[in-house]
Amino acid sequence: MTEKDMETRQNKDQYRLLPFAQVDGISTMTDSQIMELYRHTEQDGLIDVVFYDGSIQTEKDFLSMVKAPGTVFYVFFEGLQEQGYVWLNRFEGRGARIHFCGFKHAWGRALPMGQFCVDFFTWVKDLEGNFLFDLLMGITPAENIFARAFVQRCGFRELGEVPKAVWNTKAGKSLPGIFFYYDLQEARDKKGDIKDD
Repeated sequence: MTEKDMETRQNKDQYRLLPFAQVDGISTMTDSQIMELYRHTEQDGLIDVVFYDGSIQTEKDFLSMVKAPGTVFYVFFEGLQEQGYVWLNRFEGRGARIHFCGFKHAWGRALPMGQFCVDFFTWVKDLEGNFLFDLLMGITPAENIFARAFVQRCGFRELGEVPKAVWNTKAGKSLPGIFFYYDLQEARDKKGDIKDD
């Protein structure tokens, strides 16, 4: 992504997405700030929910994920308070895999937060004015009915259930997963015009 794409976006409800990025050689977040997000996730009891595959088990693992070349990571704010984070990875063509984590104190506002994130990725452009993404994809364990309801209410469509699609470290076995997708091009077409930057 370009520097312009990494700009913090804000709406009338004071929602903001702060990206992890290098701007003129300076990081937008310190390592300590990033690792504190992991500790907050751990304190909320969400590590096994968000990172059910066991890929992230320590704050150092989390830091490495955030800083990995194939990850685009944002912290979600309402006003000055951190509410959670969202990241993209597994880029292919103009599609990407999306992941959400909302902290417990924000669960009552999870839906507008999720919708704000999807709207952001719908309209983000490069320096030439081209939309960066046409498709967002996600997968949730079939047994996580709350995550499934959340992504559907954010506008994602359920593609179907695939057996043994997700590895669950806590269960020690592969479990069924539900694939979801969000057609960003379709969403833009429905708006009927180009949203202002």
